[in-house]
Amino acid sequence: MMLEGMKILSFVHGLYGGSASQILADLGAEVVRVEWDMTGRIRPGSVLDGENGLFFQMTGRNQKSISFNPQSPEGIDILHRLLQDYDIVLDNSPPGLLEGWGIQYDELLRSHKQLIWCICTADGSGCCQNPDDELLMEAKSGLASLNGPGSKPPVPAGAALIEQHAAVLIALGIIAAARHRNITGQGHKVETSLLSASLDLQIETIGYYLNGGRFIDRADTGLSTRIHQSPYGVYPTADGCITVSLTHHDRLCSLFTPGVIENFTEQDAMERRVEFDQMINQEMQKKTTAQWVEIFERMEDMWFAPVNEYEQVMKDDQILYNRPFIELGESEGRTLRGLGHANYYDGVRPAVRNLPPAFGQHTDEILEKAGYTQRELNQLERKGLIVRNHERKN
Repeated sequence: MMLEGMKILSFVHGLYGGSASQILADLGAEVVRVEWDMTGRIRPGSVLDGENGLFFQMTGRNQKSISFNPQSPEGIDILHRLLQDYDIVLDNSPPGLLEGWGIQYDELLRSHKQLIWCICTADGSGCCQNPDDELLMEAKSGLASLNGPGSKPPVPAGAALIEQHAAVLIALGIIAAARHRNITGQGHKVETSLLSASLDLQIETIGYYLNGGRFIDRADTGLSTRIHQSPYGVYPTADGCITVSLTHHDRLCSLFTPGVIENFTEQDAMERRVEFDQMINQEMQKKTTAQWVEIFERMEDMWFAPVNEYEQVMKDDQILYNRPFIELGESEGRTLRGLGHANYYDGVRPAVRNLPPAFGQHTDEILEKAGYTQRELNQLERKGLIVRNHERKN
């Protein structure tokens, strides 16, 4: 496995921290989630019953769980002993939480010179302290302002685009820092945020704006962009919707009712794009999605795709060919299914080695490796400073 030998302590409580942990664990890193109580957002949830919510079930595979009280002197001692071996920390905890427990990066660095500490917050921990919420960051970063019909409020994305992108940035930052440390022996502090991830997703539109590009108002047609020419969007058909992207004016003339767009020029597709798009919108409704697909497939350089509902996604030939869906095993009386690791390496996807761990499932295993005896563990348990799960073993 590509990241075998990398050892990470993961203080996470949101979807993006959990996804980052899973990406690294899928690639072979030993990722240990440090958990103390069950009140964080990552385990509880209403979508699946039981102690573990959907976020945790979908982002917890191939990882371990240790539970100790980091607010106690004994807990701080446990942390220092763990950092002798687990020299990378992924910190996606609420702002100020670890500091309130007495865990400070600068102080830890004095004792652990090669420590890599990756912090991911909502907005970069500047003058504002926003909750790490996808919807809020879409609004704050301007991403939401790009979407939706002009006569109605902006429409945010319907999936956690920012959080998943932030997860990839976290994993990338940790891998890059570890690579440099292998050369120099130097530890690093890596910082990113949901706000940074949201801005990064807008590299095209923000770059266009910063360099004098003209934004049009959001349109009430299928036009799904404020910077491109028409057609570029989702268009209603007689029985559904289809996307059409950046198709040449002459090609459209051959498709539509004679006289509808012949009076428009290729330049009008940009300069009069809303009016041009209105004509396309009307024409697309005259045939079914299947009829348009049949027509478009006979044409060269026609960029299009039907808009699939999830029921259709699960049956799409190309999607099924890519084999994105996996069975995650049995958990709490049901067979879990989800998305596997997105990449293949030499034709092989990283395997599901372990199901998401029970709370404190690996406390004994990890602390024994750190030098604690069973007698010491029993004492810590009696004091209420660790949680041990004696029933479930991988």
